Amino acid sequence: MSIQDLPTLVDFRDQLTALAAAEARGGAEAPARARRGRRRRGFAPRLVFVALGAVLLAAGVAAAAIVGLRATVVPGPSPEDVAPQEIVVAASARVLGVRAQDPGDGSVWALRSARTRDGEVCLTVGQARGGDFGLVGLDGKFRLLAPELADGCGIRVGGDALTLSGARTFAAAKRSDVRTVVYGLGAKLRGVTLRVGATTRKVPVTRDGAYAVALAGYPEDRPVHVALRYADGHTGTLDYGSNRRLVTSPGGLPALRLDGGIVDSARHTPCLEVTAARHVPGAGSGPTACGPDSRPWGTVRAVRPGHGRWGRFPARTLAWGSWPRGHTKLGAVTVRSPAGTVRARILGERHTFLAVLPARVNPRDVTVTLTPERGAPVTFHTTLNLRPDPMTH
Repeated sequence: MSIQDLPTLVDFRDQLTALAAAEARGGAEAPARARRGRRRRGFAPRLVFVALGAVLLAAGVAAAAIVGLRATVVPGPSPEDVAPQEIVVAASARVLGVRAQDPGDGSVWALRSARTRDGEVCLTVGQARGGDFGLVGLDGKFRLLAPELADGCGIRVGGDALTLSGARTFAAAKRSDVRTVVYGLGAKLRGVTLRVGATTRKVPVTRDGAYAVALAGYPEDRPVHVALRYADGHTGTLDYGSNRRLVTSPGGLPALRLDGGIVDSARHTPCLEVTAARHVPGAGSGPTACGPDSRPWGTVRAVRPGHGRWGRFPARTLAWGSWPRGHTKLGAVTVRSPAGTVRARILGERHTFLAVLPARVNPRDVTVTLTPERGAPVTFHTTLNLRPDPMTH
């Protein structure tokens, strides 16, 4: 879901962009080194959150950066921006009985339902304060959400199925204050069990089949699994934050991914950059490693906050690299260190890999074994077949 699909968030985005630009002018430094080429991104993955087929419409993860608006009410979309049949009927809006306690500040999250002129069911995530439904902005002020404002709409279905489900993420000035609200609505929904990491808990379901739970952080950092039970006894599942292009770190640390690219002047030297799964203030970016496109290559490096472009991300030891395309794909990547043996995550089309190790692990003590689906394995210590980055040499 794009922010353009939610017109009222455009105002939020514009104000956030202005704030970011002001911050950049005050403290950001332009790169000092000269660029000798233009990096073309070959496979920069896009973060996607998927709901199962039983769900007619998944609201997805729309990061809503709520900034200080002057108005007391956050308005709905302009009628000219919405197809006539998709306009929400304001008089149909009602706050459902579901309530979710915030894991940090004690505020209460809620759901509001409404319908469109064509009879679609709509849901909106907000906060309940007394008898009001709204959101607290980054300035700490509570503002009402106009009844015409909806996060997503779907067709009401018969039988045992969800009408709507989603995971809505709300940004914050500090990463520790980010919230993700997982929610759903189904007339015959009777039980919901939520699992985040090793923690499992039951989530209350209202009589009309609605549920909501507020979680700290971004879902890709701590993927969410939802198990559903319906009136006739059958079950279903939903997953949020899981993605085969991402690597989730132990302990709920920020998730990482690999961005790949080539330079026009060195087409046979692909490069891989370890970067944050979600680019937000303070997110880590880098380091970059490059190698030949005809042979396997890889590296093991330690990263620390405040060094290079790692930002405020926690210290870690990383192992990553690539298997040549056009050959057999990777079957497994085993990373051995004094901290134990782990399997690296094989990403994308099974030609790249990334493993996250504890910061205490010295890269010189790490052994990486690349095992293709067919053929002999390749083992290396610290580095294998690296080439200089064409962008800096």
